[in-house]
Amino acid sequence: MHTDERAPGCVRLTISAVIPTRNRPQDLVRAVESVVTQHRSPDELLIIDQSTGDESKREVLGYFATFDQPIKLTYIHDTRIKGLVEAKARGVLESTGNVVSFLEDDIVLMPDYFLLMERGFLEHPEMLGCSGVVTNVSAC
Repeated sequence: MHTDERAPGCVRLTISAVIPTRNRPQDLVRAVESVVTQHRSPDELLIIDQSTGDESKREVLGYFATFDQPIKLTYIHDTRIKGLVEAKARGVLESTGNVVSFLEDDIVLMPDYFLLMERGFLEHPEMLGCSGVVTNVSAC
């Protein structure tokens, strides 16, 4: 936690968003776009990529290069990581936030996701965790 320089007296959490992924470049870019366009951005975005190729990495780095972004991006491309649990564990090890938010690589967040999450933790310090709700599932 730290004081927000933009709003003196306001406490702000440091939030790390972690997205494990494997061979889903188009979905991943949409997920990253929804993280970047948040009303309250996370402080860092960690992508743990187990893909066989580098298409996802090229797409995400290309997207980040198109504008000045205050979010610190850490992109780990490692095919030796096996499975979701190992990818999440690596994300926790590499993160620096005092809140770690795990996201799926095919999720599109509502624009106030991190704002509301942070508000929940600040208003309820006894809270140990939270999760989102899927609200717009498309039919197959």
